[in-house]
Amino acid sequence: MHRVRVHGLVALLLALSLAAPAAGAARKAAPRSLPDAGPIVLVYHGIGPKKPFWVTPQQLAGDLKYLRDHAYHFVTLQAFAAYEETAAPLPPRAVLLTFDDGVSSVYQYALPLTRSLHIPAVAFIIGRRLGLPGYMTPGQVRRLWQSGLWSIEAHTYDMHSYRQGQTGYAADLVNPLPGQTPAAFAQEIELDVQAEANTFRAIGLPQPTAFAFPFGIYGPEAVAVLHQTYPLLFDSTPELAAPHMVVIGRVDATSDPLGVILSRYVPRR
Repeated sequence: MHRVRVHGLVALLLALSLAAPAAGAARKAAPRSLPDAGPIVLVYHGIGPKKPFWVTPQQLAGDLKYLRDHAYHFVTLQAFAAYEETAAPLPPRAVLLTFDDGVSSVYQYALPLTRSLHIPAVAFIIGRRLGLPGYMTPGQVRRLWQSGLWSIEAHTYDMHSYRQGQTGYAADLVNPLPGQTPAAFAQEIELDVQAEANTFRAIGLPQPTAFAFPFGIYGPEAVAVLHQTYPLLFDSTPELAAPHMVVIGRVDATSDPLGVILSRYVPRR
């Protein structure tokens, strides 16, 4: 049986909880009349020793506290999907929290944090890597979903890499193999989509409805194929979301302190 080792994290959560101001004080500290500029989708990867695109457990806990204390509203993927499809209203300063790749540190650190603060989140997983060293096991992914807070979505089954193709060395989803026809490239992507769906089915998860492009990049063939299966497609274009986007941008939450990052997207009075 897999257990989450969170002794140090529990202490950290308790310290953050004790340090957090009361609800009224939090509202007073935050700018109250910010115009709503549209929801922001934040993307994280691993959690552990600091390296590119990773944050420490303390940084992640601090980011979530910052968002809560500054009047941001965490939304579910379902609410975000309704916004994209029909322009259904979201709370002002809405945030969709996402984590790419399905690394094991998401289960170890992000799951207990989101449980403690009751925050919804999304995990985009690479199906082929489940159970490999450094990645979540199928059971851990299932427990993430069973928390009731997490949506588990697709990040390819086995097309999260670079390869030598028609355009040189580039990401799988933008680079047909030498001599590969457009139809054959589309079929390769379709087979990967089916393998990802089979993985979800095998571990008892709902079929994914959202997809995050590996490395945030793609070609038009991939968009055309993937949009037939996934209503929501995400890349890594640093922009706010708007209704009816075919490919939705996400903002890297790890490049600078979160307050600095958000100041670039949310107007201030």
